[in-house]
Amino acid sequence: MKVLVTGGTGLIGEAAVDALLRHGHTVRILSRHAAHDLREFPAGVESHDGDVSDRASLHGSMGGCEAVLHVAGIASEEPPEKTFDGVNIAGTRNVIDEAERTGVARIVFVSSLGAAEGASEYHKSKVQAERIVETFSRQWLIVRTGNVYGPKDGVISFLLQIVRTLPVVPVIDAGNQTFQ
Repeated sequence: MKVLVTGGTGLIGEAAVDALLRHGHTVRILSRHAAHDLREFPAGVESHDGDVSDRASLHGSMGGCEAVLHVAGIASEEPPEKTFDGVNIAGTRNVIDEAERTGVARIVFVSSLGAAEGASEYHKSKVQAERIVETFSRQWLIVRTGNVYGPKDGVISFLLQIVRTLPVVPVIDAGNQTFQ
């Protein structure tokens, strides 16, 4: 099966591309600099330069694909270029519209574990994006991930490194904060 991965250069996207390839699928990545980013992937991965927040740049990105793994999104804003409305909400709408136009059979959308209960603007944007995915006329699946860590994550792996290497680890406040 040929799968388009939006956000294929991020932490989840890279792992998903590797897993899809291991299972014999053909993969196309969509990113703003996909042709350049392609050098980081094994031979056989295709690229399409595009930005989910730019509807026109998605044209042709899904041609021949049976599925789309929509991972692209932001967890913090950098106005005016990167906003929750422009990337998480409108970007998802653009992906769904292009998938409808090209006849993609299934969409898998990576959301956030705290989307339903979260009060942050990030969580609100993920809930709105989920509602858009639910309008897709063919098969769709929404996956709500918790904290994601691994090579290049920049937060959890750093904390684990501190815990592993320091003889004493500081406790913030009373040390009883919940963590997903």
